[in-house]
Amino acid sequence: MSEHKRIIDRTDSQVDVTDRIQCYQNGKTFECDCGLGHGIPLELKATKCPRCNKTCIDRKADEREPPKTDESQTTLGAW
Repeated sequence: MSEHKRIIDRTDSQVDVTDRIQCYQNGKTFECDCGLGHGIPLELKATKCPRCNKTCIDRKADEREPPKTDESQTTLGAW
């Protein structure tokens, strides 16, 4: 069993952050229950919070894509 699968199977120390995700061109951001903000790659499903040690899980990570921008728009990541 992969390390990622073992992390997701534990439920006692998890935080579901799926509905808190903000997607950007180069990744996604969210806030843990403890208040610490995280920025991670779009495809990453889980990460451990260094402040509270809970595993933050994005159950829709496989569906996430960078936001669409018009050719005339500039994303913050381009700055």
